[in-house]
Amino acid sequence: MSRVTLSARAKTDLAEIHGYIAQDKPLAADRQIAAFFERFQTLAAQPLLGEARSDLRPALRTFSVGNFVVCYFPTNDGIRIARVLRGSRDIVAIFRKNIR
Repeated sequence: MSRVTLSARAKTDLAEIHGYIAQDKPLAADRQIAAFFERFQTLAAQPLLGEARSDLRPALRTFSVGNFVVCYFPTNDGIRIARVLRGSRDIVAIFRKNIR
């Protein structure tokens, strides 16, 4: 099975997403997080599915999950999730600051 690792920022992103959704809809928050992890497994098995974004970071790829964008790096044995962001956010500006 392919491996999924999460950066500290990705863990924070997921916690914030869950917390925001759970304010009004706790079950929907749980379903959203489950949907992310299901997609993470798919991406780990097929890491080149996402769009190459080497303009932001070498080897960075992105993949949409609903209204969110998963930003990840392929690894030798799967993927490393760098960030999970709302698609409406300025991803270029975020990555220009520093994601690691």
